Amino acid sequence: MADLFIKQVKQYAENRPDCPKELFEFIASKTPFHNLVWDVGTGSGQAAQSFKYTSPIMSISEVEQKIAPKSSLDLVTATQALHWLNLPSFYQQVKWVLKKPHGVIAA
Repeated sequence: MADLFIKQVKQYAENRPDCPKELFEFIASKTPFHNLVWDVGTGSGQAAQSFKYTSPIMSISEVEQKIAPKSSLDLVTATQALHWLNLPSFYQQVKWVLKKPHGVIAA
């Protein structure tokens, strides 16, 4: 599905509204640590300053290899991509990768 946007990435990035800085400050305030975040479905990167592309469908071993080890993320965000995801699989991965007890998901 992501391939549909490849030809229009620049136009999409220029015309898509940004999220307000205050939103990210609020989300960041919900977790005591700010070392590692996974921005799921980042699209052209409005919510992420630096990112790498991964498959929209990953096993736990792929999440560990491509994203982060178990219980290592402070925050998982999904700004506008939740409707594209296999939710049971996604939530299983998030539960696996978030720090316990302070990891936060913001969708």
